[in-house]
Amino acid sequence: MKKNVISRMSGFYLRFALVLFLVSLTSLYSCEKGEPDENGTSDRLKVASYNIEYDNKSNWAGRKALVGELFSRYNFDLVGVQEPFSRQITDIMGLLPEYAYFGSNVLGTTNDGVLSNLIIYKRSRFEVLDSGKFWYSETPEISSKGWDAGQYRICVWVKFKDKRTGKEFYHFNSHFDNTGVVAREESAKLLLSRIKAVAQDYPVIATGDFNASQSSEAYRILSSSVFCGDSYKWSLQKDNSNWGTYNNYVYSASPGSSTRIDHLFFSPNNSTISYWKVANDAFSGKYPSDHFPVVAYWVMSK
Repeated sequence: MKKNVISRMSGFYLRFALVLFLVSLTSLYSCEKGEPDENGTSDRLKVASYNIEYDNKSNWAGRKALVGELFSRYNFDLVGVQEPFSRQITDIMGLLPEYAYFGSNVLGTTNDGVLSNLIIYKRSRFEVLDSGKFWYSETPEISSKGWDAGQYRICVWVKFKDKRTGKEFYHFNSHFDNTGVVAREESAKLLLSRIKAVAQDYPVIATGDFNASQSSEAYRILSSSVFCGDSYKWSLQKDNSNWGTYNNYVYSASPGSSTRIDHLFFSPNNSTISYWKVANDAFSGKYPSDHFPVVAYWVMSK
C-alpha cells in the first residue's frame, strides 16, 4: 500500500515538474521569438533603419519592387533610409503612396547619382513640425567632408508630432563614413552633441548605417551616452538576434555573421523598446538590398 502511494505521489510530482518545464520553455521562447500582436498598441511606433543601396545599374530594376513589398509587409511607421539616388527615391515613393519623406543628398543639392539620407513617414500618422540637416565634418553647417572620411556624409532630422497621441519627438537619420575610423568616432560625438542641442528633452530615435559594429569605438561612444540606448540591448523581445545586418546579397537560411553595422538608438529615459528584429526577409531567394532593415517597436513614455 505504501509503495503504491509513493508511486502515485512520484508520478504526480513528475507530471507537475514536466508542466512547469513546458511553461518555462514557452515563456522563454516567447521572449525571443514572434512579432507582438498589433492589437491594443495605438501608441506604438514601428521604426526601421534601412540601407537600400545606391543604384549600381546592375539590379535596381529588379530590386525596387522587393523594397516596396518589404515596406508593405512590415507596415512601418517611420524608416530612416540611407544611400538611394534621387531616381530611386522617386521609384520608392511611387510604390508607397501612403508615405512622404524628408531628405537630402550628401552634397545638399538636387543632383542625381549622389548618395542620399531620408526619413520616410506615414502621412496619416505624423505632422512635420521642423526639420534640418548637418554634415559630418569640422564645419557641419556647410557642405563638407570631414576628418579622414572618404565621402561627404550627412545627418537629416525631423521633429514630428504623432497625430494619434499628440506626442512630439525627433528622428535623426545618419550614414557614417565607411573608410574613415576617425570620421566615424568624431561623427558619433557630433551626433550626440546635435541631439542634445536640437532635441533637448524630447524623445529621440536615431537610425542609421553607422558602418560601425557593436565592438567599435564609434558604437561605444553612442551606446554609452544618456541620449542613445541601443534598441538591441534594451528590447523586451528579439527576433533574429544572432543575425548581422549586412548580407551582400548572399542568400542564406542561417546567419553568416552577427556583426551589426546598422543600428537603431533611442532616448532611454523617456521611451521603451518592446520588440527588435533583423528583418531578413527574402523573396524567392533574393534580398531587396545588401543590408537588412533593423526594426524596433518604440513606445514613448511622454
